[in-house]
Amino acid sequence: MCHIPMPRLDLSLYWKGVIDTRSCKLETKHSRASFEAAMEIAGVMEPGACIFCDDSVKNISAAKSVGWRTVLVGLVDRDSGVPIRCDAADVHIATLHELPEHFPELMGQNGDGASSAAS
Repeated sequence: MCHIPMPRLDLSLYWKGVIDTRSCKLETKHSRASFEAAMEIAGVMEPGACIFCDDSVKNISAAKSVGWRTVLVGLVDRDSGVPIRCDAADVHIATLHELPEHFPELMGQNGDGASSAAS
């Protein structure tokens, strides 16, 4: 689930689509129902196959509680400017541009975002 426009970050290099809260019946991102709806939309049965990226500790904790892999994005709280930390985050990065470094499997075998067939 993401509220950042795809063209701005060009996430299309990594994913075929991004599911946002509008797709999840407008459930809040810290609602279990939003994660279940996202998995249904994506056709995913295993929560561990999902990656949730957010700048909210509350939302990261919610995603982790349903078994998703989690990425805390941003080094400081967007409102207070205080450094943030979240034990529920599998990865803590400054920007989404760091995702390939931590999740090379998103990049395919070529490391360039393109899928490649195994021989």
